[in-house]
Amino acid sequence: MQASTRRLLSWATIALVVACSSTTEPGNGPTAAKVVVTPDTIRIDQKDSLQVAVAVLDANQDLLAGAAVTFRSADQKLATVTNLGVVHSVGPSGTTHIVATSGNASTNVPVIIQAVPLSVVVTPDPAAILQKDTLTLKAIVTDEVGNPIAGAPIAFASSDTNIVKVSDAGLMTSAGPSGGVTISVSSGSLVTSVPVVVTQVPTSIEPSVSQLTMGKGTQQQLGVQVLDAVGAVIPNETVSFSSDKPSIVTVSSSGLLTSVGPLGTANITVSSGALKAKVVVTVAAIAHPQGTIAATLPLGSAFGVAISSHGVMYASQLSGSLGRLDFPTLSFDATISAPGTLDGIVFNPDGTTAYVAGASGGLGIIDVATNSLTGTIALPSGFFGAYSVALSPNGDVYLGSGGAVFAMNPSTKNVDATITVPGTANHMALHPTMSLLYVSLMDANQVVEINTQTNAIARTFSVAAVPQGVAVSLDGTELYVAQESGSLTIINLATGNQTSVSTGVPGFGLALSPDGTQLYIAASEAGSVIVVDRSSHAILKTITTGGEPRRVAFNASGSMAAVANDQGWVDIIE
Repeated sequence: MQASTRRLLSWATIALVVACSSTTEPGNGPTAAKVVVTPDTIRIDQKDSLQVAVAVLDANQDLLAGAAVTFRSADQKLATVTNLGVVHSVGPSGTTHIVATSGNASTNVPVIIQAVPLSVVVTPDPAAILQKDTLTLKAIVTDEVGNPIAGAPIAFASSDTNIVKVSDAGLMTSAGPSGGVTISVSSGSLVTSVPVVVTQVPTSIEPSVSQLTMGKGTQQQLGVQVLDAVGAVIPNETVSFSSDKPSIVTVSSSGLLTSVGPLGTANITVSSGALKAKVVVTVAAIAHPQGTIAATLPLGSAFGVAISSHGVMYASQLSGSLGRLDFPTLSFDATISAPGTLDGIVFNPDGTTAYVAGASGGLGIIDVATNSLTGTIALPSGFFGAYSVALSPNGDVYLGSGGAVFAMNPSTKNVDATITVPGTANHMALHPTMSLLYVSLMDANQVVEINTQTNAIARTFSVAAVPQGVAVSLDGTELYVAQESGSLTIINLATGNQTSVSTGVPGFGLALSPDGTQLYIAASEAGSVIVVDRSSHAILKTITTGGEPRRVAFNASGSMAAVANDQGWVDIIE
């Protein structure tokens, strides 16, 4: 605020005014003809004071020494004046005048009380705006007594124009993304900061899959995301589910699908407010392979393998590429170059995208339609190795590395969470109905249970030497762990109790058949696949593959399994 200006008469002038306060007898000499006040226009700031100087002149314009002078204010609500000529602003800005009188002479002196800017007042403050909407901020500059100052200059500025832009008139426009910004509203040196929140607007609803196949008597968790105007996920949005044929498939309030009746198709409607989407669920006869090698397909250093819901198979190679096969063709018809030591692979439920561990040392994203690597997500600094991969119903991709599991967002290509683990995350399996992920730590003799909603370790299971592949029963009651100690460990997930089945050979890869009845264990050192009955835990069959079988995958119907062999091929088992 402008500093106060105070002008004081010299002590001689003050003494003169005081001396002139005494009454002069009439007829004793020259009389006052003119009163001269300096300054002739008084300009003071609100609540400030100013001393005026006064001279009384006779008709000859000579100074009358000792002439008495009195003062009064025309509007004491604006300004007061003392007998010594000190003018004081009461508060409000405006104009008035004071009257200086000596005898029959007087003069009116204009008084201009100048508004002093004290603050910038903005409404609304704070402010909220919907995505891609507009809102005008109204701003006024107020003076010392809270009155608006007309015509005061006002400027607006946004702390992040990628979220909110603001015009010179205060019109805010959401650029799209949600988030918070600060709008600075200034007038001279005065600044008011207005927090502004851009609120997400539900624009679309996306289930984790548009169609899926289930076996009779099985369950599957349906994931759903509500997206805003720019495609970002809106957390904790209310979602409801309904089935048009509950005699075939029921759906819980949390999206848990249960096949309860005959074979057939049901439409699941997913809703959030006015937004709706449909998921087609087919209950089909799902089985398991008979256990006969139908084809051996050459592919150098094959290690990981996955088969989509549409019959596309990718097999990763340690040498940095992937082979593609489209069933029923039993030959690799295309390859993708993905530099790095490639390992685990997973498809999204619709089979349109695949994710591979190890591409460029991190996670590779593959567009199945174009058969191309469209992007990668790097590991955070200080971490090395990418071995296993899993896709949660909410769309997050989990990547296992040395000393950590990373929750990665394929849309933003960001690492959303780093979950530190005490070993190398060699293999992972999701719980079929709960937000849980199981991770084997081969050099820590542990399997950890991770809550995928909080991305924190919920439980730790200590197991025998060198746990490798893991799988969860379709009903979510048991966890299976293949171990290099030559056994299969079964963990009761309700109690944590463990039992062990001897396989006689070290186990590496592990997969559960789609019908939930059989476990395939890849025994790398023995060059075979051990088939175990899930219910009785009995060994049903040993399939000799030769070489070093690694990862195992089944097709959706369970009619065949693929076993990657790092000695240079993939076996198809029917």
